[in-house]
Order: sequence, then C-alpha cells, then structure tokens
Amino acid sequence: MYHKCFIVSIATAVLMLSGSCVLAYSPLMTPYPDGYVRLAEYMVTPMSYDIGSSWCVFTDLDLTTGDDVVKSSIGPDEHNVVSVSLTGEYDCGMGVSPLLLNGVMEVIARDKVGNTTGTFDTEIVSMSLTGLAGSNPIVLRESPTASSQGTMYIADSGGGWYFIDSFFDVFTELSVDGGNNWIAQNSASSQIYLWPEPGTMTLISLSSLALLRRR
Repeated sequence: MYHKCFIVSIATAVLMLSGSCVLAYSPLMTPYPDGYVRLAEYMVTPMSYDIGSSWCVFTDLDLTTGDDVVKSSIGPDEHNVVSVSLTGEYDCGMGVSPLLLNGVMEVIARDKVGNTTGTFDTEIVSMSLTGLAGSNPIVLRESPTASSQGTMYIADSGGGWYFIDSFFDVFTELSVDGGNNWIAQNSASSQIYLWPEPGTMTLISLSSLALLRRR
C-alpha cells in the first residue's frame, strides 16, 4: 500500500508548487461530478477480526465502484446505490491468500441535491459483499449499528473535469457461516481514501509541470 500513498504525495507536492490550491486539495481528476461513487477507487486500511482462536487480517485492500450508479433524492440528500468490489489479501495464520468480494454499497451525500460542487458530509449507510477469502466463502457488511461517516469535496476544474476528494471511516462485520453470525472488526473502524488511477495521475502531473514551466 505504500506505493499508492507515495504517488499521491508526489502529485500533491507538484500541484502545490503550481500554486493551485484546488488541485492540491483534491487527489482525483475525473469527468464525472459523481466520481466519488462512479468508477471510483478507494485505498482501504487493514481490517482484522477475532475468529475463535485466531485473528484474520485483510490487507492491501482496494475498494472499487462500478458505472451502474442508481440515484435518488430524499429531501436535500442524494442517495447513490452502486456495485462494488473489494480485493486484497487474507491471512488467518495459515499463510496469505487472495481476497475477492463483490456486492452493493449505498452512499448518502448530505445536502447534495441541486449542488454539483462544494463540500458535503457523506455516509456509507449499507454495504454487503460476498465472495472468497482464499477458498473460504465469507460475507462482509457495513455495520448496521455503527455509522460510517465521511466527507467529500468537489471542485469544477473547467473543460468538463472535476477534482474530487473523498474519505470515510467505515465500520464492518464479518460472517464465515453465511450470515448466521457476525464478528465486528477488532479496530474501531477502517479508513478509506479516494485515490486516482495512474493515468489520471499522469495527466495531473503533466498539467502541473506545464504550469511550472510558465512561471
């Protein structure tokens, strides 16, 4: 996971040198104003669960969303339902195995209706993922009793492009018996951070370098 943080740090430093505060604040450039849920990729901090006599740890986690966002409005709040995949590695003391889970996530953006840009409080109100940890079928869900809050910032950069920053504290529960019993993760929550694709980082860096040359 360190390489991803390093890429974002380098890009942010270049953007700060360019003198653009908006660019430095937002790590993702996208043509989608709802890029925090549409074709988004989030870096996720490790999750661990106490299963009987052992701890199971999920590491090197990436959460990606699809292009199938279904939107609705409840008062001033925008609701988004989208398909998601969680990939990474799984270790229960018997060696590392690949992790691959798929499902659906619902995200609320508070006071977002009628506003394309700005800063908004967000929340993952539900997430249910199923799949395999190694050869073991598991189910992972967002906690029904804890609130997975976040914040999102969207700025219009012109030319049909937007800069977006998004972050959540997400609380999860794991089931290894098909959803009959649930185990809360050991840490209070995991953090997920929106981060750009390599192609997006290249475009941002080239734009920033062009600004530097003009100075």
